[in-house]
Amino acid sequence: MKSAIRALLCRVAVVSVLGILGLYPGVSLAQEVHAGVLEGVVVAERTGEPLPGVSILVQGTKIGASTDGQGRYRITGVPAGRKTLVVQSVAYETQRREAAVREDGTARMDFKLV
Repeated sequence: MKSAIRALLCRVAVVSVLGILGLYPGVSLAQEVHAGVLEGVVVAERTGEPLPGVSILVQGTKIGASTDGQGRYRITGVPAGRKTLVVQSVAYETQRREAAVREDGTARMDFKLV
């Protein structure tokens, strides 16, 4: 009985450590503990029309989103701190802008593409 409890506690400890390191898909403490949200709208500078399908990426990560039909985007799980957003769309110039992401906060960043 004691060996079964010891084995179970050992497995729980391993899964917890892997989760904190972001290496176990069932536990995402490393990605969620110090994370915030980035959201906004992307429009064409010349017309003011919303731009669907624009790619917004957090530079140096695999985190990003695409704008919806109204040009809106929302990126969750963004690590807190100063981040550079890379905004790309066919037929428009790529933009890079810095955003301050607060832990458990939402930062708004709108873009006008040329």
